[in-house]
Amino acid sequence: MSEVLTIVRTGTHTSVTLNRPDKANALAASLVAALRAAIDAAVTDGTTVFTIQGNGRNFCAGFDLSSLESETDETIIPRLMDLERMLQAIYYAPFATISLIHGGAYGAGFDLAMACDYRLATQDARFRMPGWRMGLALGTRRTAQRVGAERAFVFLRDALTINTEQALAQQFVTEIADPVTWPRRVDEIAAVNAKLPPKAYAQLKRLLQSPFTLHKALLTKIKREADNARAGKAASIVAKLNAVNEPQVIRALYAASCAGVQIDLIVRGACCLRPGVPGVSENIRVRSVVGRFLEHSRVYWFANDGAPELFCSSADWMERNLLRRIETCFPILDPTLAARVRDEDLSNYLADNTQAWQLNADGRYTRVMPGEDDMPHSAQQSLLALLCH
Repeated sequence: MSEVLTIVRTGTHTSVTLNRPDKANALAASLVAALRAAIDAAVTDGTTVFTIQGNGRNFCAGFDLSSLESETDETIIPRLMDLERMLQAIYYAPFATISLIHGGAYGAGFDLAMACDYRLATQDARFRMPGWRMGLALGTRRTAQRVGAERAFVFLRDALTINTEQALAQQFVTEIADPVTWPRRVDEIAAVNAKLPPKAYAQLKRLLQSPFTLHKALLTKIKREADNARAGKAASIVAKLNAVNEPQVIRALYAASCAGVQIDLIVRGACCLRPGVPGVSENIRVRSVVGRFLEHSRVYWFANDGAPELFCSSADWMERNLLRRIETCFPILDPTLAARVRDEDLSNYLADNTQAWQLNADGRYTRVMPGEDDMPHSAQQSLLALLCH
């Protein structure tokens, strides 16, 4: 129990209630800290369902600015960072998270609702995110992941106020539910998740699927590398695929290149992206390796400011794979296995100088040949030697 946050644990269900009704449950520093502590505790205490609701007339009115006149950059920036860390902890929690929304969900309160997997709203709920007009972009990526980049862009740019019916139609909420039905719906969600093997929910939240989350996640990760490059952080992308033709992905890669991201693509077949074009794709290199075996492995690697992410997938970066087919993409979390995949399927093929072809800015390919001082290297022969040893 805390002054600003009520916590009730029933079996494996942790329920928290924002308890600042006189302030419309605005997120003061103490409330943010209490929420983060509750999430951290739930990660270790066996919680399988975590619900968030608000006391009083509103779910949450957003970031508490009541003391803004006395705030400085030195005080408000850490508060915003703590808020973002708390929202990320909810978004990536290894259990089902449910926001039970009534009244207003504004600004950071909207972010808090959107961070949850399930978002149940009453008929009278209202939603608005004015952050962009205040120079704040918290939650942008999470919102885009939930509802799609274009829909999120319009909502955030125009600071729209939408009702529950509109929110449901646009996937900002997952269902409309009267508070009387909330306990039953929470129990039903818990029952569904209870059928999963241990840790399965956490693993499923890491899985990306087409035509649902993979395309949006890919664009988000490319943009993150671009943002990191602009901030002077480690930023690069390496991918091995059969083909690249999806326009949004290509535009995102061009933007990342212009931001300074180093990008290496190993694309065996068709590639609609043009590398090495001044002012467009100077930092992108594309090669095709065609050898004895017809390969189909797809691997994506992102530098992520020194915390690299590596994924294996069934999907090429093609419109049909990302938007129309059922495809899957999963992270390799074990560091040893991730290093092996990167060495064998990425670095090995970037080093090939006997069966590789470099794509030029004019769309033509040039055969890669060993330099005078280079030893010939065939990626496929290297793998055969390693696996048959």
